[in-house]
Formats: sequence, C-alpha cells, structure tokens
Amino acid sequence: MRGLISGWKEQRSRGMASLQQTPAAPFDFEGFAPPNDTGLESVIGNDDSVIVNDTANAPWRPLVCMRIKAPGEFLIGSGILIRPNVILTAAHNVYRLNSKAYATSIVAHVGVTTGGNAGAEAIGARVQCPPQYVACAGPNDPTRLAFDFAVIHLTTDALGKWTKPESIPDVLSQAPMSEPELRAAQLTLAGYPVYDGQPIVLRKGLGRIVSTTGTGLLYDMDSLPGQSGGPAFRINEPSKSFTFAGLHTTGQEIENRARRWEASMQKTVKDWLGGAANSAAIA
Repeated sequence: MRGLISGWKEQRSRGMASLQQTPAAPFDFEGFAPPNDTGLESVIGNDDSVIVNDTANAPWRPLVCMRIKAPGEFLIGSGILIRPNVILTAAHNVYRLNSKAYATSIVAHVGVTTGGNAGAEAIGARVQCPPQYVACAGPNDPTRLAFDFAVIHLTTDALGKWTKPESIPDVLSQAPMSEPELRAAQLTLAGYPVYDGQPIVLRKGLGRIVSTTGTGLLYDMDSLPGQSGGPAFRINEPSKSFTFAGLHTTGQEIENRARRWEASMQKTVKDWLGGAANSAAIA
C-alpha cells in the first residue's frame, strides 16, 4: 500500500496521470447540448468563425476533437496531433482546477465532417501537464496561464495513420515565431466549439495579435467552449503547411488568449516525449 501511495504522489508532482481505457460509446456529432465550459471564452463583436468542410485536406487533418470525462463533468476540447499517438492540448482539458482532479477518460477524433462522421478515433492512455499547473490554487489563479498546456498519449496510432505523417506538424523542431513574425502574421484559430443543439464541426477564424507577453498571445479571434486546446497558427501558401504560434486557452471580454509556443514550452514538451517510454508503466 505504501508503494502505491508513493507512486500516486509522484504522478501528481510530475503532472502525470493514467486514464480509463474502455471502449468508446458511439458519439453523435450531429447535435449536442453544451457541456460544462472548459474555460472562459469570448465572441468579440460578431461571430466571424466559419465551418471547415474539407477536414481531410491540409492544413486541417491533424486537428483533434476530444470528448472528455472528468469528475462531475463532461467536456468537449480541441487539440493538435504532434505525433501519430500524441495530442498537444490545453492543460485545463486534462486537469480540472475546480475539482483538483485529472480527467478520467478521453476519446479523440480527427477528420470530423459536417455529416457527423470522423476519419479516425483513439482513446487516451495517459496525460502529462506541468506540475505548476496542478499546483495552482484554482481556475482563477492567474499563474495558471503560463502552464496551461499538456500532452495526451493515445493507446494507438489510429489518428496518425489517418492523418498521415506528412500532415502531422513537426512543432518540436519548429523555431517559435519571433515577435515581428507574430505581429505581421494573419493567424488562424481552429477547433471544435460547441453551439447549442448544432453539430460539432471544425471551425476556423482569422485574426491578428493584439498584444503579447512572455508566454501569452492575445488576439481578436472568436472562441466558444470546446475550442480550448486548438492551435493558433499561420498558414503558409501555397503548401498549406502551417507555423504554430500557440494553443488557445481562454477568452476575455475584448480579446482571447493562447499559450504562446516559445522556448520553455517547447523544451517541456520535448522532455515529456523523450521520457514517454519510461513513463508507460506508471499506473
């Protein structure tokens, strides 16, 4: 018993937890009542987001929709595939500061169409997020913003097989966008927001940076619950490849926020994935 308790405490200190890996029930993307909010979100003025109909084409293939169960909550979240079996997303999708508890199960989909089908599905096996996020006092603790990112390790590479290796962005090797690049870029924010009674589909919006902090990006793009963890990025023409700018995390009255992809976040994610093989047996 003592060893089990020590192992549990070590998981918490390392920001790591295992998930239930039961088969997923069928999911109706056609109509859905809003789940619990995954964070504050904001539509700025008119809702300018539009539905993405070609989810099987670049650059949309690696965009992930997740249904997440946590104690007392059912959530929809967004993310981006960064390896065939690894999703990068917001920490508050996998660890709930209001209950101080990890998600208990995550089912992820890519290629969700307006007809309610998905290209592939996979189940989450374990998650990793910064211990500093787990240690935050609650959902209103401002220190959470610098640590609101996480990875989800999946039980299979089904999402990666559908997405195809050439469509999975190599964000671990990508140099973070510089301040001048960010200021000059037209960014896209993409994810799976939840509208009352409407299908869950991939939506995108365009906008520009309003201001930056060391770890934050503030922009004028709209967001709704479910969009947390979706990427903000610059689309590079004509290849349709993209340069990753950050993960959408929260909204405010006049602007929305991403956790900026910068050197410290990049190093943390690299370290997690470098040690993933050693953490596989942790329960």
